[in-house]
Amino acid sequence: YDCPMFADTFWKGWPRFGLTRALIEGSLGDLWMPAARDRFKQICIAGHMSLITICAHHFLVKTARAIEADDPDYMTWMEAAYSHMLAVRNLGQEFRLRQCMRQQGWSIDAWQLTKWSEKWIGKEANG
Repeated sequence: YDCPMFADTFWKGWPRFGLTRALIEGSLGDLWMPAARDRFKQICIAGHMSLITICAHHFLVKTARAIEADDPDYMTWMEAAYSHMLAVRNLGQEFRLRQCMRQQGWSIDAWQLTKWSEKWIGKEANG
């Protein structure tokens, strides 16, 4: 699987919803409407959150291997991992997305993934 370097959109979904905090919140204003929820079901939010988590781990492993090999470009992989962890944190903090994922029948615990990302990159309120 080819992970993108930056997690800024749901790259496997259509339409392309953004993963930045402002775009997530801006896209969710209509989730009370069945048509809006159906649109989100089509992009499989829980699946994308899983892919983003896998990609974060993928880039963390690449970072570790680069450090072990004394590769001076290891920060490239660290930045990619950070981008994905930030996307996980942003998605998991949005309570409407967590509720939507439960309605889709996904057993993924977005809150646990958010706590994992906050452990490593910190809470949004802390910068």
